Amino acid sequence: MAELLRELSRLADRPVVDRTESRQDQELIGYCRHSSSYLYRLPKGPDRDARLNDLLETLSKQTSLTFSREPLPIDVWFVTEQAN
Repeated sequence: MAELLRELSRLADRPVVDRTESRQDQELIGYCRHSSSYLYRLPKGPDRDARLNDLLETLSKQTSLTFSREPLPIDVWFVTEQAN
């Protein structure tokens, strides 16, 4: 399952949080990507959001998992050059 969620995060260009109680090393879910799932190629906006909703709905039907979009706080790290 971890691999599927990492791929979903990459395709959607946003973090994915796993709230399942599965053991990551034992849950294998086969999948294939369709060109319509490459959401990171689309400009941010309503069309991309609608396509993400469609993708999550399809994944829910195919996997019996529940996917939801929720704003969550995340840490953001910045790398800067050190002044001499």
